[in-house]
Order: sequence, then C-alpha cells, then structure tokens
Amino acid sequence: MNHLFYDFEIYQSPETEIPAQFLLGKNEKKLLVVIRTSDFSDKNKELISKILGAVHYKLEKDAIQLHIPADKSFGINHLLVKNIVDDVVIFGVNPKEIGLSIEPILYQPIQIGTKRLLIAHSLEQISKNQDYKKALWNALQQIFLKS
Repeated sequence: MNHLFYDFEIYQSPETEIPAQFLLGKNEKKLLVVIRTSDFSDKNKELISKILGAVHYKLEKDAIQLHIPADKSFGINHLLVKNIVDDVVIFGVNPKEIGLSIEPILYQPIQIGTKRLLIAHSLEQISKNQDYKKALWNALQQIFLKS
C-alpha cells in the first residue's frame, strides 16, 4: 500500500448550499466574486466595480457576489459543478474556506477543467498597494481579455 497517497490535509467541507441572502447579482456572464462581508465597504464596492469594468464586466449585472461573514464558510463546488459560474475571483478568502482544496497562489490564474479561478488579496489591501493593483490587472487581462 502506498502510504504517501494519504499524505494530505483533510478538512471539513463547508456547507453545500449557500443561503440566498449571501448571494447578490444577476450573474449574466457566470462570474463569481467571493469577498468577506467586512471587506465590502462603499469604497471597496466602487473599487471592484472599476476593476471589473476595465475587463467589460458590470458587478451587479454580470457577476454573482458571495459575501462571506466572518463566522461562516460556504462551499462553492455546487456552483461550479452545476455550471452556474464559469469564472471565480476570490478576494481575501482562503480557498479552503469555500471548499476548494487548492494552494492559494495569488494573482496566478488557475484552470480547473473549464473553470478559471483567480485568488487575490482583500479589496482593502489592494486599494492601498500599487503592486497588488498591477498584479490583479495583469491576471484579469489573462483571464478576460486574452482568451
């Protein structure tokens, strides 16, 4: 028996169904934006709207937003499997907290089958750091403008 096969971290998967009050938006372009509720200030909403606008997406119309409170975690796997979303941009949330068993490599687009994921710092951190803004812009271009 190959014991190395079992050499990985096991964690409790978050809830599978996401209550509707944590999901906002019309999702016309099948984009999931994952963000902490505490990171979604008016200033940061304006920032994410500008960021997505630069790649021809409108936050309220083209995306579905998952706002995660500090005391909750939700699995997004069913949104991916049921083709509710094709692309996922995660701001300031560890992928394990949303049911994804992947290493968080910031600003490096990840392809999983036909789905594309991008993990970034929180919007608050991005708003204060020019290098993070540049890295996010480059990654978003790779996903949305060069495909």
